[in-house]
Amino acid sequence: GRPAPVAGFLRLDDPAEQPRRWSAEFDGPGLRLPAPGALLSAEAIAAALRPGFRCALPPGFDTVLLRRIARTVARHPNAANDWAWRLLLGRERPDATALPAGGGRVRLVLGEVVEHLERSTAGRYDAVTLSNVVDGPGPDFARRLRAAVEHAVRPGGVAVVRSLREPGPAGPGLAAEDRSVIWGVVRAVRTGTDGADPR
Repeated sequence: GRPAPVAGFLRLDDPAEQPRRWSAEFDGPGLRLPAPGALLSAEAIAAALRPGFRCALPPGFDTVLLRRIARTVARHPNAANDWAWRLLLGRERPDATALPAGGGRVRLVLGEVVEHLERSTAGRYDAVTLSNVVDGPGPDFARRLRAAVEHAVRPGGVAVVRSLREPGPAGPGLAAEDRSVIWGVVRAVRTGTDGADPR
């Protein structure tokens, strides 16, 4: 790994300069990240996923991920991007601000997301965010999930759905502006509507 050069790159705060540095110094075959086990290869990434989700990775995901990193560093200052630090260096940004203790009420629920939403009181939630939930299962599950979200989220609420898949004809949606680097598609859908992106 090359932690010092990567850390130097992550301290940049100019999205005009960052793509040039990324292209010249890091983007290419054999990129190794200093975080333990962080190797940008389709095999390493697939090995970390459950078998049902491996099919969700786009072919050549190592190359796809490099392209997504390039997209992100061209839009957001590295120095303030916690997600880039976590992915590329495997650690928190040095000057990251910790969340305040007791800043909100959180209840951890262990279970299947669709079952939880189906059993919830109608309109219980203002919003939900679903990452990778639709990446492995098929269309029947997606329809069931959509119905469960429509039930559990109040009309006019928002469901944010993130996927590792490559975007289709509709494009990447909010993923094009997302700082977290890895997503291929991010959609924000208002409940109680026809499912159009609220933007």
